[in-house]
Formats: sequence, structure tokens, C-alpha cells
Amino acid sequence: MPQSFSLEGKNAIVTGGSRNLGKELVLALAEAGANVAILDLPAQEEAALNVVNEIEKGDVRGIFLPLDIRQVDSIRTQVAALATEFGRLDVLINNAGKMDGTGSTFLEYEADTFDDMQDIGLRGTFFVSQSVARQMVEKGNGGAIIHISSRLSMQVKHGSSAYSTIKAGITHMGRAMALELGQYGIRVNSIAPGPISRTGAMDAEFPLGTGLRYEDIPSTAVYLASEASRMITGQVIMIDGGLGLRGPI
Repeated sequence: MPQSFSLEGKNAIVTGGSRNLGKELVLALAEAGANVAILDLPAQEEAALNVVNEIEKGDVRGIFLPLDIRQVDSIRTQVAALATEFGRLDVLINNAGKMDGTGSTFLEYEADTFDDMQDIGLRGTFFVSQSVARQMVEKGNGGAIIHISSRLSMQVKHGSSAYSTIKAGITHMGRAMALELGQYGIRVNSIAPGPISRTGAMDAEFPLGTGLRYEDIPSTAVYLASEASRMITGQVIMIDGGLGLRGPI
């Protein structure tokens, strides 16, 4: 690995890092040399600790702290605890979110469903980022913040009005943060994945001939977290295997 891509000695946080894409992000950061803290729901403790045990087989530290990112006071407490434990915070990946499993149309959406998705995906991301950025500013060491958005933040399909709106908010939040935090050496970017093809049934839809897997995304996050991307901020990188070229599915 080129030295500029190395995260050796860096301290990273991944929200929702116990499973699926979050787990792959944690493993990739650790492989690049970072110590990684997983912030996830208390119910995910066993899964998170399994990931921690896996990365600690290498020469890095892993930490799990339980957190419901709908609770702002808890966010501030746990981020402060991590800053004390690690000494400084260098990387944040906002991965936690809630999928839109309802399939509801715009005319059908219930307020409770919308509010829960927004509280986790948009509000939670905002205040986790704020808490981590405050620590970065206080230490004066700069840093990298990466939002996991979605290609639906820029494209739409039927039955995704709430999810698309929230992901678009996350993407635009990244731009606003990048503008305000640049003076402190903090870069903010977003990754917009397409749909994950878990079974291979969707593979034929992708122009590249193979579907998107969780493991296709973390290398971009490592790049954005590293000095290799030191002049990249306020950007959105779509990872969809060319699927967006054919329009939403």
C-alpha cells in the first residue's frame, strides 16, 4: 500500500459498524492501520465485539461503545469518552442509518416512519459529526469525515421519497460541513452506493456485468480517510457499477 493511503496511528469511528457495510468499513480501516471504535446500538454488542476481536488480531485497537444516535446527550458523552481513550480523533464514518422497508408512496407515508428514518439518518448523522468535529477542532489535528449516503440522494425511484429525501440531506450536509470545517483542516465527503446485490439476481442490471457487494465500497472510504485525498472535500463519490447510467431500478 502506498504510504499516502496508510492510516497507521490514526483513530477512527464507524457508526453502525457491527454488521453489513459497517463491518466491512471497520475491517478496511483496521487493515490500513487505524484503531477503530464501533458505535452501535446496545443490541448489537455481541456482533460488534466479534468485529473488535477480529481487528485486534492485527496490530490495532478496537473498541465498542453502545450508542443510539437518536439521543444527542449520549452522542456527546460517548464521543468525549472516545476522545479521552484515544487521545485524538482522526476519522469518522457516518454509516448508521435505517433503510426504507415500507415501500410506501409519497401519498402513503406515515409521520412516525418518516421521523424515525430522519432521526437516525439525518439528525443522528448531524450531531455525531458535530461532536466529533468539535473534538478535532479542539485538538487542532484536522481530520476526515465521511458520510455514507446513497445514489438515491441524486436519483429517485418509486417508493423511495422519504429515503431519497433523507439521503439527499446527508449529501448536502456534507457539502455545508466541508465549507465550514475546511479552515480547521477537516475534510468532509460522501460515498453514494447503489443497491447491494446480495444474491446475484441483480447482476445483469449492472453495466459492468456484476452486482455491487459490500466489499466494493470500503477501499474508497480508506482513500477518503487518508492523505491520498488531502485536497478532496465537499465531494460525492457514487459507487454503483454504472447502474445509474441506466436510470433508477
